[in-house]
Amino acid sequence: SATFGAVAVALGYLIARRLHVCRPIAIATALGLGLGQSFWATALYAKTYTLHATLISLGVLILLRWEQERRVGDFYLAVAIFALSAGNHLTVIALLPALVLFGLMTDARTALRPKTIAIVVLLVALGLSQYLLILIRTLQNAPYVEAKASNLSQLWAVMTARRFAHEI
Repeated sequence: SATFGAVAVALGYLIARRLHVCRPIAIATALGLGLGQSFWATALYAKTYTLHATLISLGVLILLRWEQERRVGDFYLAVAIFALSAGNHLTVIALLPALVLFGLMTDARTALRPKTIAIVVLLVALGLSQYLLILIRTLQNAPYVEAKASNLSQLWAVMTARRFAHEI
């Protein structure tokens, strides 16, 4: 967690620089993130939060590079990273409207091409396929499975963290 926290902070600096923020302000921003009480607390114990912050930061950095350089490979890489991050923490779904809007405002022509849409759908499906491991391990009667699901309805409950709904 501490390592991913440090990487997320470094990516925060790179995002600020990509946004043309001057070096001292970018450093101060990254340090503010890393030393902030909430972020610091999550970096102190092994949970999903700092990996999530790292993946989201990396996705944002690559989207910014795509915006500036217009290499379609960067767009696909960013989509793949966000799709991968959905397997770590499903809250990335909350970013979906902003990500779609960013893609449309940056280059709607590329984002709306049938080929682009097909590749995006494939990447998202591949990212979400990580959850199939829960079904597989449940059906194998694995000795340790934190969350069990033997059908798609139960898998959806695991994916949406229904057992933690009372904590939200």
